[in-house]
Amino acid sequence: ENLLINFWFPSCTPCVYELEILKKIDDDFEKTQVIGIQMLGLDTKEDGIKMLKDKNILYPSVADEKDEIVLDLDITAFPTTILFNKNGEEVKRCIGIIDEKVVEKKLLEIGKK
Repeated sequence: ENLLINFWFPSCTPCVYELEILKKIDDDFEKTQVIGIQMLGLDTKEDGIKMLKDKNILYPSVADEKDEIVLDLDITAFPTTILFNKNGEEVKRCIGIIDEKVVEKKLLEIGKK
């Protein structure tokens, strides 16, 4: 299973816009698991939970309470989305709003391998 990790926070307008795109990818690609990682600081964990609920986002999202994941993966801008293949290798990193077509093309490409 591929993994698409999205780094976001509720008061980041592009991040919120992107939730719909990620939801569609999660629905359309059954071999790809989307996971949200919410940054804390400007928003609380509760703000994130409310935003996901309001947007009817069903894929899992967790708060990076100690900024460990952000530091491990060298995330410096939001939103950032990273695609890992089923072997856990990073195959695509998108800074800013993801281009749905580019990501879908990449998923189809790695799905064939």
